[in-house]
Amino acid sequence: RRMVLIRRAENLNPASIGALLKTLEEPPPENIIILTVQDPRDMVPTIVSRCRRVNFRPLEESEVAGALLAAGHSPEEARLKAALSSGSLGRAQKLDAAKLRDELQFLARGLAGRAEPLEDLSLAQELTARFRGAVLDRAGLTGTLDLLGLLLRDMAVKASGRPDLALLPPDATGPGAGKNDMIGLA
Repeated sequence: RRMVLIRRAENLNPASIGALLKTLEEPPPENIIILTVQDPRDMVPTIVSRCRRVNFRPLEESEVAGALLAAGHSPEEARLKAALSSGSLGRAQKLDAAKLRDELQFLARGLAGRAEPLEDLSLAQELTARFRGAVLDRAGLTGTLDLLGLLLRDMAVKASGRPDLALLPPDATGPGAGKNDMIGLA
Protein backbone atom coordinates (compact mmCIF):
# COMPACT_ATOMS: atom_id res chain seq x y z
CA ARG A 1 0.00 0.00 0.00
CA ARG A 2 1.07 3.54 -0.69
CA MET A 3 -0.39 6.81 0.52
CA VAL A 4 0.02 10.16 -1.22
CA LEU A 5 -0.80 13.43 0.54
CA ILE A 6 -1.42 16.58 -1.50
CA ARG A 7 -1.69 19.58 0.80
CA ARG A 8 -3.61 22.67 -0.29
CA ALA A 9 -4.81 20.99 -3.43
CA GLU A 10 -6.82 24.10 -4.33
CA ASN A 11 -3.48 25.72 -5.26
CA LEU A 12 -2.58 23.18 -7.97
CA ASN A 13 -1.82 24.60 -11.39
CA PRO A 14 -3.88 23.53 -14.44
CA ALA A 15 -1.33 20.90 -15.59
CA SER A 16 -1.29 19.33 -12.12
CA ILE A 17 -5.09 19.34 -12.00
CA GLY A 18 -5.19 17.49 -15.31
CA ALA A 19 -2.71 14.86 -14.10
CA LEU A 20 -4.56 14.45 -10.82
CA LEU A 21 -7.89 14.07 -12.60
CA LYS A 22 -6.44 11.32 -14.81
CA THR A 23 -5.04 9.56 -11.71
CA LEU A 24 -8.38 9.80 -9.92
CA GLU A 25 -10.24 8.40 -12.93
CA GLU A 26 -7.97 5.33 -12.99
CA PRO A 27 -6.38 5.11 -9.54
CA PRO A 28 -3.49 2.69 -9.10
CA PRO A 29 -4.48 -0.34 -7.00
CA GLU A 30 -3.64 -0.27 -3.29
CA ASN A 31 -3.07 3.50 -3.28
CA ILE A 32 -4.71 6.09 -1.10
CA ILE A 33 -4.64 9.70 -2.27
CA ILE A 34 -5.47 12.37 0.27
CA LEU A 35 -6.17 15.94 -0.80
CA THR A 36 -6.38 18.69 1.78
CA VAL A 37 -8.21 21.91 0.99
CA GLN A 38 -9.43 24.85 3.01
CA ASP A 39 -12.70 24.96 1.08
CA PRO A 40 -13.81 22.28 -1.42
CA ARG A 41 -15.63 24.97 -3.41
CA ASP A 42 -12.17 26.20 -4.48
CA MET A 43 -11.50 22.88 -6.23
CA VAL A 44 -12.42 21.86 -9.75
CA PRO A 45 -15.85 20.17 -9.46
CA THR A 46 -14.75 17.12 -11.47
CA ILE A 47 -12.05 16.41 -8.89
CA VAL A 48 -14.42 16.93 -5.96
CA SER A 49 -16.95 14.55 -7.51
CA ARG A 50 -14.34 11.77 -7.56
CA CYS A 51 -13.33 12.17 -3.92
CA ARG A 52 -14.77 11.08 -0.61
CA ARG A 53 -15.02 14.04 1.75
CA VAL A 54 -13.66 13.62 5.29
CA ASN A 55 -13.81 16.58 7.65
CA PHE A 56 -11.05 16.72 10.24
CA ARG A 57 -11.89 18.46 13.46
CA PRO A 58 -9.41 20.79 15.09
CA LEU A 59 -7.38 19.30 17.92
CA GLU A 60 -8.45 20.02 21.47
CA GLU A 61 -6.36 22.68 23.17
CA SER A 62 -5.15 20.10 25.69
CA GLU A 63 -3.97 17.83 22.84
CA VAL A 64 -1.98 20.69 21.28
CA ALA A 65 -0.49 21.64 24.65
CA GLY A 66 0.40 18.00 25.37
CA ALA A 67 2.21 17.65 22.05
CA LEU A 68 4.11 20.89 22.69
CA LEU A 69 5.09 19.71 26.17
CA ALA A 70 6.31 16.41 24.71
CA ALA A 71 8.41 18.43 22.25
CA GLY A 72 10.15 20.20 25.13
CA HIS A 73 8.19 23.46 25.45
CA SER A 74 7.67 24.88 28.93
CA PRO A 75 4.16 24.44 30.38
CA GLU A 76 3.49 28.21 30.14
CA GLU A 77 4.67 28.40 26.54
CA ALA A 78 2.69 25.29 25.59
CA ARG A 79 -0.48 26.68 27.16
CA LEU A 80 -0.09 30.08 25.47
CA LYS A 81 0.63 28.60 22.04
CA ALA A 82 -2.17 26.05 22.38
CA ALA A 83 -4.67 28.78 23.28
CA LEU A 84 -3.83 30.63 20.06
CA SER A 85 -3.48 27.62 17.77
CA SER A 86 -7.15 27.23 16.73
CA GLY A 87 -6.62 23.49 17.16
CA SER A 88 -3.66 23.32 14.78
CA LEU A 89 -0.43 21.80 16.08
CA GLY A 90 1.43 23.16 13.05
CA ARG A 91 0.23 26.69 13.78
CA ALA A 92 1.15 26.32 17.46
CA GLN A 93 4.68 25.20 16.56
CA LYS A 94 5.16 28.24 14.32
CA LEU A 95 4.13 30.75 17.00
CA ASP A 96 6.94 32.69 18.63
CA ALA A 97 6.33 32.67 22.40
CA ALA A 98 8.61 35.67 23.06
CA LYS A 99 6.80 37.71 20.41
CA LEU A 100 3.43 36.66 21.84
CA ARG A 101 4.49 37.79 25.31
CA ASP A 102 5.67 41.13 23.91
CA GLU A 103 2.33 41.59 22.13
CA LEU A 104 0.41 40.66 25.29
CA GLN A 105 2.42 43.17 27.32
CA PHE A 106 1.74 45.86 24.71
CA LEU A 107 -1.98 45.08 24.73
CA ALA A 108 -2.17 44.92 28.53
CA ARG A 109 -0.43 48.29 28.85
CA GLY A 110 -2.70 49.71 26.16
CA LEU A 111 -5.84 48.56 27.92
CA ALA A 112 -4.77 49.64 31.41
CA GLY A 113 -6.60 52.73 32.59
CA ARG A 114 -8.40 53.49 29.32
CA ALA A 115 -11.89 54.77 29.84
CA GLU A 116 -12.50 57.36 27.14
CA PRO A 117 -13.46 56.57 23.54
CA LEU A 118 -10.61 58.72 22.18
CA GLU A 119 -8.13 56.72 24.28
CA ASP A 120 -9.55 53.54 22.74
CA LEU A 121 -9.16 55.06 19.28
CA SER A 122 -5.54 55.95 19.99
CA LEU A 123 -4.87 52.33 21.03
CA ALA A 124 -6.44 51.12 17.78
CA GLN A 125 -4.32 53.56 15.77
CA GLU A 126 -1.17 52.54 17.63
CA LEU A 127 -2.00 48.88 17.15
CA THR A 128 -2.56 49.15 13.39
CA ALA A 129 0.53 51.37 12.97
CA ARG A 130 2.65 48.44 14.15
CA PHE A 131 1.60 46.50 11.03
CA ARG A 132 1.85 49.23 8.41
CA GLY A 133 4.68 49.34 5.98
CA ALA A 134 4.71 49.36 2.21
CA VAL A 135 1.65 47.10 2.60
CA LEU A 136 -0.47 46.21 5.60
CA ASP A 137 0.72 43.04 7.37
CA ARG A 138 -2.75 41.48 7.58
CA ALA A 139 -1.53 38.19 9.04
CA GLY A 140 0.36 39.98 11.81
CA LEU A 141 -2.57 42.24 12.59
CA THR A 142 -4.99 39.29 12.60
CA GLY A 143 -2.73 37.39 14.99
CA THR A 144 -2.55 40.34 17.37
CA LEU A 145 -6.33 40.83 17.22
CA ASP A 146 -6.75 37.12 18.04
CA LEU A 147 -4.46 37.66 21.00
CA LEU A 148 -6.46 40.74 22.05
CA GLY A 149 -9.68 38.70 21.87
CA LEU A 150 -8.14 36.01 24.06
CA LEU A 151 -6.91 38.62 26.54
CA LEU A 152 -10.35 40.27 26.74
CA ARG A 153 -12.00 36.87 27.12
CA ASP A 154 -9.73 36.02 30.04
CA MET A 155 -10.45 39.39 31.64
CA ALA A 156 -14.19 38.71 31.38
CA VAL A 157 -14.05 35.21 32.88
CA LYS A 158 -11.83 36.44 35.70
CA ALA A 159 -14.17 39.37 36.38
CA SER A 160 -17.06 36.89 36.56
CA GLY A 161 -15.26 35.01 39.33
CA ARG A 162 -14.05 32.07 37.22
CA PRO A 163 -10.27 32.49 36.90
CA ASP A 164 -10.02 28.72 36.41
CA LEU A 165 -11.52 29.20 32.93
CA ALA A 166 -8.74 31.56 31.79
CA LEU A 167 -6.83 30.34 28.75
CA LEU A 168 -3.71 32.46 29.01
CA PRO A 169 -1.02 31.49 31.52
CA PRO A 170 -1.15 33.69 34.64
CA ASP A 171 2.25 35.25 33.84
CA ALA A 172 1.56 35.80 30.14
CA THR A 173 1.57 39.59 30.32
CA GLY A 174 4.95 39.82 31.97
CA PRO A 175 6.44 40.31 35.42
CA GLY A 176 3.91 41.06 38.12
CA ALA A 177 0.96 40.01 36.01
CA GLY A 178 -0.33 37.88 38.83
CA LYS A 179 -0.11 40.65 41.41
CA ASN A 180 -3.06 43.04 41.25
CA ASP A 181 -2.36 44.43 37.82
CA MET A 182 -4.64 47.15 36.52
CA ILE A 183 -6.55 45.08 33.99
CA GLY A 184 -7.38 42.02 36.04
CA LEU A 185 -4.95 39.50 34.62
CA ALA A 186 -4.19 38.01 38.00
